[in-house]
Amino acid sequence: MLMRGSALEATDPRDKVYALYNLHKFYRTDAMARPKVDYSIPWEAVFILIAKYTYSTHVDQTLRLAGRFRQESNASLPSWVPDLRNEDIGVFFAGHVTRWSAGGMAYQPSVRFVSLPSHRTGSRPIPEYYSFNGKGKKKKLVAEAMEIGAILQDKIVYCSPQPILPTDRVSGNLKEISSKLAADLAFVNEKMPRYFTGESGLDAYAGAIIVNTTPRDELATAEYEREGFAQWTAWLETLDFPNVMPEYHDAMVNTELWTKHLFVVSSHGLMCIVPSMTREGDYVAILNGCRYPVVLRRVGPDDGQYYELLGQCYMHRMMRGRAWNLIEEYKLKYKSGSEDEVIPLGLGSTDHTDEDSGGDIGVFPFNANSDYKNIKRVLGKRRIVLV
Repeated sequence: MLMRGSALEATDPRDKVYALYNLHKFYRTDAMARPKVDYSIPWEAVFILIAKYTYSTHVDQTLRLAGRFRQESNASLPSWVPDLRNEDIGVFFAGHVTRWSAGGMAYQPSVRFVSLPSHRTGSRPIPEYYSFNGKGKKKKLVAEAMEIGAILQDKIVYCSPQPILPTDRVSGNLKEISSKLAADLAFVNEKMPRYFTGESGLDAYAGAIIVNTTPRDELATAEYEREGFAQWTAWLETLDFPNVMPEYHDAMVNTELWTKHLFVVSSHGLMCIVPSMTREGDYVAILNGCRYPVVLRRVGPDDGQYYELLGQCYMHRMMRGRAWNLIEEYKLKYKSGSEDEVIPLGLGSTDHTDEDSGGDIGVFPFNANSDYKNIKRVLGKRRIVLV
């Protein structure tokens, strides 16, 4: 519903919400009461109210539209509230909705809305939120935080060079792409000779930067990723544009890598594709019942669990419920502070491993070549608060 509203054109942002009411007459009776049409309150308050309403029935779908990455630069909204002024709010780089479920089997997770703490100081203070009337007068906005469960959280220790591609034309980007690629590969080759699945670090990188997806929006096989990457890097070295442009390049362009997204690595060895505003020191996380992982930025007291939601991300080889499988297999509990550990990477087996022999694309089974000891340290149930 919110995604439909964001695509509407309106001079008053509140109309993007209220115009949907006639299209959404039959709402669930077990949900909280739908906000009444009220033009006496500012649009910021309307967006907060409708977000709380949709979270009561559709946490995953609402969360996909939220985050600082999707909010307009002048938004004065909690990070968990979708900014419906953004007409491209629902655009994401891959949509294997029926096959990706990083948070385990999709279900309606428990969320609750809590008051913001009175003590907001820290290295990054918790933001204050305001609305403005027609005369430009500022008024403090009464906002809440949203508490939700997480099953994995890890700090980002490497961030790909920032996206400063000089032009939208592919031919003008190739030299810059080659430079950014070289920086990523230098890190991977030095720090991550093996991924936790048993793949080489290079093979894992080849799959990560196309989010395990072909240009036809199909899940890519490990062979497609490995061979396509080799052809693509050879093509980049020749700069023979546009002759024989490999299909892998289209897959990489669809990811919008180095324009809207970045490649990152977490402290315990997870490769991810994240919103371009992400920086080292931010966190990747998997939330209960949500299909996509998210990127978080800690705010408020340094020892607290308050975070701004930056947006959704892709976590390589963790998009098919592996986090829950590991938690259940090893009876894992959350270790306080584990998300801030800094440990050596590249501790996997040096033997080659392949995908599930049953042909399950993108799934690498638990086997003798897998090395999950680092990943297991950041798994376990906990509650976090989004502000």
